[in-house]
Amino acid sequence: MIYNLSLLGESGDTVLDRFIFHTGLKWFPYNKFKNVEYLDKGGFSTIYKAILSDKRKDKTVVLKCLDNLNENLNEFLKEWQYHIICSISYNFIYLYGFTKDPDTSNYMVVMDYANRGNLRGNLTKIIQNNWKQKLYMLYQIISGLNEIHEQELIHCDLHDGNILFHEYKEDVNNKVDDNNKVDDNNKENEVDDNNKENEVDDNNEGEDDDKKENEDDHDNENEEDNNNKKNEKNDNNKENQKIKVDIVYISDLGLCQPAESFLKDKLYGVMSFMAPEVLRGKPYTPASDIYSFSMIMWEFTSGVPPFNNRAHDIQLSLSICKGERPEIIESTPQCYVDLMKKCWDEDPLKRPSSEEVLDIIKKWIMIPNGKKIKDINEKLKRNVMEFIDAPPVSSATPDSALNGTPLTSNLIGCSNLNTSKFHSQAYYTSRLLNFTSGKLNGILESENLDDYIINDMESFEIKIDEN
Repeated sequence: MIYNLSLLGESGDTVLDRFIFHTGLKWFPYNKFKNVEYLDKGGFSTIYKAILSDKRKDKTVVLKCLDNLNENLNEFLKEWQYHIICSISYNFIYLYGFTKDPDTSNYMVVMDYANRGNLRGNLTKIIQNNWKQKLYMLYQIISGLNEIHEQELIHCDLHDGNILFHEYKEDVNNKVDDNNKVDDNNKENEVDDNNKENEVDDNNEGEDDDKKENEDDHDNENEEDNNNKKNEKNDNNKENQKIKVDIVYISDLGLCQPAESFLKDKLYGVMSFMAPEVLRGKPYTPASDIYSFSMIMWEFTSGVPPFNNRAHDIQLSLSICKGERPEIIESTPQCYVDLMKKCWDEDPLKRPSSEEVLDIIKKWIMIPNGKKIKDINEKLKRNVMEFIDAPPVSSATPDSALNGTPLTSNLIGCSNLNTSKFHSQAYYTSRLLNFTSGKLNGILESENLDDYIINDMESFEIKIDEN
């Protein structure tokens, strides 16, 4: 294989240089970044926010430093090639390339910045949205997940911290205003110029034309007032023509693997989003991703992460494996509940595929818009319309919730949800669990054996009594 040597050697590592060359990514000298600041700490990475200096326009980006990246560069690049495969879709956070911190000599991934943060940080706002808005967000998430599955890959770590939101404004001419600024400088300059011209004209008038001058001044003032009103109206119209657009991205595909090759025995992730079969040591599958998606569906009705009031320990894992799921929130539309329950079914084979879920949510969105859809009966249409017209789960969210504190139980429709306090051992960043699937299975098998012995003894006693 022949490489263009002029494009290699910038990173200082031949393997990384070749990866950048083949994927069309870029190498960024670290001095291209300014205002680098700590943003967050993930399960296996530290995230920074920075400004990337560009010839055309400075851009806000994320610098992601993965733990032990330098030591495991080959493994890392092998996994990130799957990110490249999926990132052709607009549902995935954009990857620009790589850089290297000269102080630590650590390689960093340069990615797009999502200005609204992750799903977890937006839950209190999302539950105030109507169902049309919620469905469109879910549609974007399941579209991205379906893209992964169509590539015969599995995400393996889908949770609310890996779903990112970016908001921008778009005007009627489809020009993106990412800084949300309205440019009124030109209009103000025009008004100032008109005022100056009027002053010059006034000064040139003769003293013997006082009456005419006053009339002209009065006319000019009226004209200026009209111009100002017209400019204000135009400004308001332009601002009104700008619409907010939310884009939802899936990120952190670092664990993403081919469906036939993921056989790791380590339990790693966010426990409350992990499928019961994964907790028991079975390999990740597309169905385990669908289970994780069901937890996201539930969050859209509750405004809090699943099992937020319990310790994320082996006892919770046992409960999940025995069939415990988050409590259904009152006033959640029934057809939504039915789909959610199918997605978190204990049997992976009974869960719908990402394509099936995508198709269902797409129909829910299209029916209210009068779109003609095949195989839709009138009963289903009525059910969907009732669903779409249903009020948000909460019509009055406390100010404390908007400030990032947990929702309280006085939310309308949420009286059956214990959200008063997050448990101190409820973890929502990916981590290596402190128990093995073997230990979990041992306890479950022991309990099953005890149940079998007890049931067998009760059956034996009944037979003795009958005799």
